[in-house]
Amino acid sequence: MRLHLDRPVTIERTRYAERWFPYLYRMPDGMLLMALQHNVDCHFSPWHYLRSVDNGRTWTHPVDNVPRLCWWHGFADGELFEIDSYGIQDPNAPDESVYYGAWSVPNRPGDTARTGLVRVRHTQHGLTLREMPGLPKHPWFPLWNAIHGGKDWWGECLGLDEIRLNGPYFTDIVELPGERLLAVGYFDHVGMYASDDRGQTWEEISILNDQARTGFTANETALLRLADGTLYAVMRVESEPWGVVGRFHHAWSTDDGRTWSAPEPLSLEDEPAHVVGCAWPRLAALENGALILTYGRPGKNLIYDLTGTGQHWQGRVDLHAWELDTQALLGVPPEARLRGIVGADWTKQFDRHTDSGDYLGVAAVGPRELRVVYDVHSYVEHWNADPVSAVRMVRITVEG
Repeated sequence: MRLHLDRPVTIERTRYAERWFPYLYRMPDGMLLMALQHNVDCHFSPWHYLRSVDNGRTWTHPVDNVPRLCWWHGFADGELFEIDSYGIQDPNAPDESVYYGAWSVPNRPGDTARTGLVRVRHTQHGLTLREMPGLPKHPWFPLWNAIHGGKDWWGECLGLDEIRLNGPYFTDIVELPGERLLAVGYFDHVGMYASDDRGQTWEEISILNDQARTGFTANETALLRLADGTLYAVMRVESEPWGVVGRFHHAWSTDDGRTWSAPEPLSLEDEPAHVVGCAWPRLAALENGALILTYGRPGKNLIYDLTGTGQHWQGRVDLHAWELDTQALLGVPPEARLRGIVGADWTKQFDRHTDSGDYLGVAAVGPRELRVVYDVHSYVEHWNADPVSAVRMVRITVEG
């Protein structure tokens, strides 16, 4: 299999603000959705999302439906489910967390989202608001006050130690026959959550990784249902010591997520020395069953598995080097190009404030076409351009 890369293009830019961590999702009807954060790794930061109905050629700005999107899922009838990032522990049901949620039909003219609360039953522990990094903001106050019996910040004060944010962060959702949803999410461990009512309620049905069992901490997880019905998950693993790239681990389930194989390291067959890590694994499948995996930090990478099993990864494409080559082609002097140094020590590659958050998004938009997106910062597009924070997109065609 050969991959043909078009030159990357800018699809979102801002001169005096920031755009981080593009989450890319393709609806069953082909519409592309992309969520963007406005601050780097900052809890409670604002976000917005973009929509494209022409495979990424043009983008519009729809109305946001939850304060800060965690993940989404599109049903065959066109309805979109969205869940917010922050689940608060219900003091009257300590094993449940409550989130903002929304259900809408993005392609229906004049559609108004139906908003409500999502409940997730789980075994995560989480953190109190005092322990959480970042400062809380208004959109979540009404939820927290209501869950705690009407207390507020000005009357009967609701203390920082009373609010526990322990709901899992959802990072992928797949749909089984019969509209049963399965999601992966993390906080203290990586768990699997099931919903049979279009995302209104969820229950933890299994654990993919727990540090007490495996000896390592995993969090961000991609999930895909393979052609034979097997569930396949790729997990980010935190490094020890800090500064060493943590290698992704992957696992399989043949019983719809009720049990999982032991996580094992993910490696490239044709480049075993390369560490496949460390942040934000994203999976996509082509019509022929081949799998695509993108990941970053350091760099921006894409690999594939022609067998569609997740067991034979190869063919790494260095999208960071492709971006540097594009800047050189457009006359950007070396000192103004992205700061990441291809092939250098990890610590010299990692400067996301003046380079990239290295979170990639990927979507298959046809039998043999992909779209890959990533963020860039202090980015100079051509010889006469001002530096911007932006999202870049690469069109990739599969040949052979």
